[in-house]
Amino acid sequence: MISLRHLTKTYGRGDASVTVLDRLDFEVPTGRIAAVVGPSGAGKSTLAQCINLLERPTSGSVVVNGEDLSGLPEKRLRDARRRIGTVFQSSSLLSRRTAAENIALPLDFLGVTPQETRSRVGELLERVGLTDKAGHYPFQLSGGQAQRVGIARALALRPSILLADEATSGLDPDTTRSVVGLVRELRDDLDLTVVFITHEMDTVRQVADTVARLDHGRIVEQGSLVDLLTSHGSRLGRSLQPRRGHAGPEAGTRTWFVTYDSTTVPGDWIQRVTADLGASVHLLGASVETVHGVNTGSATLGIGTEDDARVVAALARCGLSGTPDHSAATFGQTDERILAGALEDAA
Repeated sequence: MISLRHLTKTYGRGDASVTVLDRLDFEVPTGRIAAVVGPSGAGKSTLAQCINLLERPTSGSVVVNGEDLSGLPEKRLRDARRRIGTVFQSSSLLSRRTAAENIALPLDFLGVTPQETRSRVGELLERVGLTDKAGHYPFQLSGGQAQRVGIARALALRPSILLADEATSGLDPDTTRSVVGLVRELRDDLDLTVVFITHEMDTVRQVADTVARLDHGRIVEQGSLVDLLTSHGSRLGRSLQPRRGHAGPEAGTRTWFVTYDSTTVPGDWIQRVTADLGASVHLLGASVETVHGVNTGSATLGIGTEDDARVVAALARCGLSGTPDHSAATFGQTDERILAGALEDAA
């Protein structure tokens, strides 16, 4: 378990000081994957460095598995860091060492016997699916393979915490899915607690149990992934939804933006809304997927009624929230009506 309380990190002094993390509170239960998102400069990487105490916080506490690391002397802190594995953005492999030798680095520093090291490295290579790449150098590995080696190295000392700092950045979608699948598999098998820092919202939906948005050094919104995705009023939830284009509305309809606002939205909700309203309902675009066994997503509809209250009620009965597109022409305002209005104004 990771628990951060009033965590503050300030660089510099006096008028030149910059506060990167500002009295931040954050908690990750054991065995959960928490994604941290936010704009560039929000403090995401500094947060990871404070969790493993590569950067000592200016104030506040970092409690890992019940132990406050922020107050430990250097020797005890070195021991505590062994329980925290870190995967970096570029895998950070040493170019002159093979995959097996890179994985062995933490064991070499601890003075583990060669026999024990070979056994542990072999076990880790098998776990990340790279047994046949043991003798390959980094330049002989694909980006995904190199990142898997980085993950294996992070696990060498049998940590209970895994920090992934932009671990999938720059990888293609298929490789990203492979790495994300490995992280979830390792979490399940090893009961790891994972902090997954990323700016890729598609990756968040694949990997996370919970999500926190960091902005100007503070957690401004957080919650379970499913709760956020099914909350119409959540800014973070909306940012996690895929962005898709949509067709234009037909004459006599009005555009509505609809989001799944429940974990029990029926699969035939369009037919139900159509029957409820007794009006035409056209699907103009949609992005729907299953996350943790729950259907989530959004849709754009063209609806043939001016009664907004009835539309909102019909959508709500199916577990949906909707907002009309106020920027579009009003209901039924066809090109002919627009032209007629323009002629009247000119007269």
